[in-house]
Amino acid sequence: MHKALVVISFLFLLIATQLNDLEYDLINQILKSNQTVSLNEQFFSYKEKFQTYGEFSLAFSNDLLDPQKFFDLDSVFSNQQKKEFDEKLKIEKSTKIDLRKISSSSEGKIFDKKSKFQISYPIIQKGVGDKLYGIIFENFPSFESGGRSVKIYRLDGKKWTLLHESIVSIS
Repeated sequence: MHKALVVISFLFLLIATQLNDLEYDLINQILKSNQTVSLNEQFFSYKEKFQTYGEFSLAFSNDLLDPQKFFDLDSVFSNQQKKEFDEKLKIEKSTKIDLRKISSSSEGKIFDKKSKFQISYPIIQKGVGDKLYGIIFENFPSFESGGRSVKIYRLDGKKWTLLHESIVSIS
């Protein structure tokens, strides 16, 4: 019995480590491709307005600036995976970017509390056909105001492919 508990604990730790690596792989890819020089070192929290899978699904189906843009989140997750997604939303994640996990390809980026560009901690979820998806929010500044978008990526090999972006608020 003791050996079984040790094995289960080890497997849980291994899965958690791999998930954390995937989360930071997505963050690093976004930072590398983003033209912004500075990034807020605090993760943006979406928990005020997005607490359930249904709220995320609605956000992907309603873009504020382009009502024609639509992504059917239900097409990539089964009912069981939607329940797992809701459970992940209940787990508290880090509020600050772990700078040790930022790759050297993001050198030159400035991390500070005053930057208006901010990302959320990614949600990594297995979907239909065992494909992995990453969902992340971006708070972005523009010339006179700013806004917030939610993006969904799919892991293709070792690269995250952007599938859809929806603007969810304008400030």
